[in-house]
Amino acid sequence: MVPTLLELAGIESEISFDGKSLMRLVDGSVASYDSEFYITECTWMRKHGWRTPEWKLIVALEPDFHFKPEVELYNLVSDPGENHNVAEAEPEVVAMLRARMDAWIAKREAETGLPNPIHHQGDWHGHAGVGAFTSSQQAYDTLHIGDPTQAAKLQAESRK
Repeated sequence: MVPTLLELAGIESEISFDGKSLMRLVDGSVASYDSEFYITECTWMRKHGWRTPEWKLIVALEPDFHFKPEVELYNLVSDPGENHNVAEAEPEVVAMLRARMDAWIAKREAETGLPNPIHHQGDWHGHAGVGAFTSSQQAYDTLHIGDPTQAAKLQAESRK
């Protein structure tokens, strides 16, 4: 956003930003910039993926507390609501998108000299001695807080 805001404000900068101004998209001089990109979800669950205009691949790095499968693939054109996981029916698409994602991760690690943080988070859920959930049931039992009354009870216990 910074390059866009600077351009809108008419401010020139010598700083080399990682992003680009979106004004060429606004004025129509380009239709889009990157049509594929790496996505991550790293709050309740460790997941990452690859998104194109047609496909969204999601790969769980540990079991999901919603009991979803390790690999999800959605056709965003025919299923924009992402209601039908077609990973098993489209293994070639999964392999192609995974290869693109892995290549992008390797490229960024080489460019920055740093490992991909999602792969090196350690025990980020706070459960003793375990770096990742071993089952969806364990994830559910650890993270599911139930109704608002249960959430308030858990918060009160954490303050003790």
